[in-house]
Amino acid sequence: MDELKLLKNLKRKKRGALDEVITIYTGYVATIVYNIIGGTMSKEDMEEVISDVFILLWNHSDKLEESRHSIKGYLGAIARNSSKNKLRGLNSNLSINEYDMLFSEVNLEEEIEQKESAALLLKAMDSMQECDREIFKRYYFNDEKIGSIAEDMKMTVSSVKTKLFRGRKNLKTNLLEKGYEYEN
Repeated sequence: MDELKLLKNLKRKKRGALDEVITIYTGYVATIVYNIIGGTMSKEDMEEVISDVFILLWNHSDKLEESRHSIKGYLGAIARNSSKNKLRGLNSNLSINEYDMLFSEVNLEEEIEQKESAALLLKAMDSMQECDREIFKRYYFNDEKIGSIAEDMKMTVSSVKTKLFRGRKNLKTNLLEKGYEYEN
């Protein structure tokens, strides 16, 4: 069943719609719940939160917007909020702001690390020739197809592929020289 039809069936409380959502999205919801409360709560508590997510979706399915064409976004938000609410209930001494700070510190570290990596990558890309850098940015950052890049830049597809290959090789060398480590 496609996503829009499933969304409409949920909204209309059709029999079997919730079962199908549970079948499709349990893994997704479980991953979100585990990432937020996995280290602090028991398996049973996590299972309870996962169940609550689907119950909340069903109870509020009349508010789903068909224009969004996706249930996944709703489930992600419900799972995240339910998990955080469960944590707040575990230790009611902490205020909501302290919890937000706790979560944002973890995200802040990741964000800083990502920004440092991006800055290092952009600096390494500066060593590329302008044409190669443009191809690299269009392919990896703008998700353009090789054929489209080749057509726009009046090149052959094989030339674009070769420039991408050489660009990756040069970037790898450049980054390794600067001390950046990577995993295959």
